[in-house]
Amino acid sequence: IVLVTGVQTCALPILEYEYFGRKGPFELYGYIDVPKILGIGNSNDKGAWDHGSPLFMEHEPRISIDYLAGRSLAIGPFKEWYVAFDWIYDHGSNTANRANTLYSGLGTDIDTHSRVNLSANFYGRYQWENYGASNEYSWDGYRAQMKYIVPIDTFDNGASLTYIGFTNYDFGSDLHKDNPARTANALVATNVLLYSFTDRKSTRLNSSHPYYLV
Repeated sequence: IVLVTGVQTCALPILEYEYFGRKGPFELYGYIDVPKILGIGNSNDKGAWDHGSPLFMEHEPRISIDYLAGRSLAIGPFKEWYVAFDWIYDHGSNTANRANTLYSGLGTDIDTHSRVNLSANFYGRYQWENYGASNEYSWDGYRAQMKYIVPIDTFDNGASLTYIGFTNYDFGSDLHKDNPARTANALVATNVLLYSFTDRKSTRLNSSHPYYLV
């Protein structure tokens, strides 16, 4: 498993610790953020140094059903199946400003017959704390997720350029029934160009799978 640390520079600087990898049936990805490090950033935002949330993290483990079954369960383009989870936690400055969400369900890797690495997950959502919203401590809604990774190029110095993205579609929440200002649905897409550099002899990302290492 490769572990990556670094500072993500943006309007709100974040100290981020990120990890990913595959070991046996376990496929792992996650990150831990310390928001607004040293109090630097937009005055409207709060972080660990100015009485805001000191910690935000997300962990997305998947457990291969194929591996546990000891055989391939591939069906057409769906080449591997997983029990999938997505745990998102925002510690907040106090319990009223805390969110703790667990998505759990079924995932798969999809063979695109191209350089595009594609995976999909379908989750049900259990909500613990949610900034004081009415759906706390209940099952409320679903998430459909697509992840895509496209290797763009490699360079003589051992570096590589990769496009990484994911789209989350949340739906089926009952929050809007108690508060008309809230919506039952949300669509969020994240797109990243990743320039990574490792020593030629060190571990690198395998382009045939988003989390396999060679």
